[in-house]
Amino acid sequence: MSIRLSKGSTAKKTKVYLVEGYRDENGKSKQRIVKKYGNLEDLKAKDSNILEKLKAQAKEIPKNEVKITLNLSDSNTQKEKDKNYGYFFLENIYNTLEITEFIKGYSFEGNHRYNIDEIMKLLIFGRILKPESKKKTFLGRDEYFTPFKCTINSVYRSLSETYGRDASLVITM
Repeated sequence: MSIRLSKGSTAKKTKVYLVEGYRDENGKSKQRIVKKYGNLEDLKAKDSNILEKLKAQAKEIPKNEVKITLNLSDSNTQKEKDKNYGYFFLENIYNTLEITEFIKGYSFEGNHRYNIDEIMKLLIFGRILKPESKKKTFLGRDEYFTPFKCTINSVYRSLSETYGRDASLVITM
């Protein structure tokens, strides 16, 4: 963070800004205004050492500091429902165990029009994070950060297709 003084060609007074350096999407170095202090002449009238004090304060501000204010009296009716991020570590384990590849290599009877891998992820993540019935797990599928696109019928069909055929595919919890 640094202090920038700016005076336009037609302006009579110098403006004082707190600025932050960053790089845009093309890698070009730029600055953005974080705070406007006002006119330098007005600030110096109140405190003659204001510029040195502002520069010292700017150096003490850590990079990428974010300040958030919450108003607990605001209602939640207009806000989007919170999403569950807790399954990301489970998805990492799921991928490490190469369950997706196993399901792809498994031969199922008949042609199915649903993604068994996605349904298995939903049921596994849902049962670990919030143990409920298959139907309630399905109904809560929109609570996850990445939405699961499946129907309740495809969930039940996938279970009937995998249950009882081969114990290596059945995952019990």
